[in-house]
Amino acid sequence: MTKNFCRFLEEAGSNGWNAMTDAGQLLRAYVAENSEEAFRGLVDVHIGLVYSTALRVVGGDAALAKDVTQVVFTDLARKARWLPKGVVLSGWLYRHTTFVASKAVRSEARRRAREHAAAAMNEHDESDAVWEQLTPLLDGAMESLSGRDRDAVVMR
Repeated sequence: MTKNFCRFLEEAGSNGWNAMTDAGQLLRAYVAENSEEAFRGLVDVHIGLVYSTALRVVGGDAALAKDVTQVVFTDLARKARWLPKGVVLSGWLYRHTTFVASKAVRSEARRRAREHAAAAMNEHDESDAVWEQLTPLLDGAMESLSGRDRDAVVMR
């Protein structure tokens, strides 16, 4: 399904729908007849709005903007029959795109933070390994000191 939907988005704009086609009619046709052609028309008419909005919200990350665009149109396909009658589809798509893109940005930030924390933990683990190697040498050196010198080192 996802692979076909990606192909579907890539082909958007190729079937002759134009921006003058009534989005409400296309939406009704998609809901009533499960018309792939009507849905393709909706994508053709709105893909520029969705992608450009996503691209702005995600700070210019084209790959993430494409992912957001795919999620928005997948959500439209799932939620189309429950949209309120008379909905301004471009408005709904804009709001939903900003929501999905903002969520994606937060998810990416959390993922980066987790990766950073994991990297820091690995660095700490490496320093623990170094201390494990040094501990016997340190204990041996401390034992070789005179009592007075050892006391001075421990007090320091």
